[in-house]
Amino acid sequence: PNTPVGRVVQFNSINNNPFLCNNFTAILRPSKELVHPAYLFYQLFYLYQIGKVRKYQNQTTGLYNLKLEKYLNEEVIIPPLATQSKITAQLSRIQGLIAKRKETIELWDKYLDFLFIEMFLENPESEKWNFDSMEKTNVISKSVYGTAKKANDEGKGIPVLRSEERR
Repeated sequence: PNTPVGRVVQFNSINNNPFLCNNFTAILRPSKELVHPAYLFYQLFYLYQIGKVRKYQNQTTGLYNLKLEKYLNEEVIIPPLATQSKITAQLSRIQGLIAKRKETIELWDKYLDFLFIEMFLENPESEKWNFDSMEKTNVISKSVYGTAKKANDEGKGIPVLRSEERR
């Protein structure tokens, strides 16, 4: 949503149904003798993901447009069609796994919400529990706002939440 210029989408026409495009859409029809369309999609999608497309943006009247002529001059790797098909098949499988993983995470989030409600809010025992602020009950002794960098095994800093005990 924050960087729509240069985003790429692949679709296949079924039964020559009409498609509508707005004035900010360019239709690219790859030469099937040279490149597998799905392979080219993954190439262009990768360029978008790594932000390489940003250099082809042009801002006019508050809107961003794609400098299509310069964008189409971007170099892409074009192996033989058989290799492209293998790569595309593998990437499609990976995309399917990613979609399933995202769906699983969404289901787990819903389950955890349900479990939290069931365990804490709808639990008859919860009426006996003490509900009060963390500060009043001293659950949190002291909090320090911000983060710090802690060295990991490779010696690189990773952000961590800081908190200190009250003494």
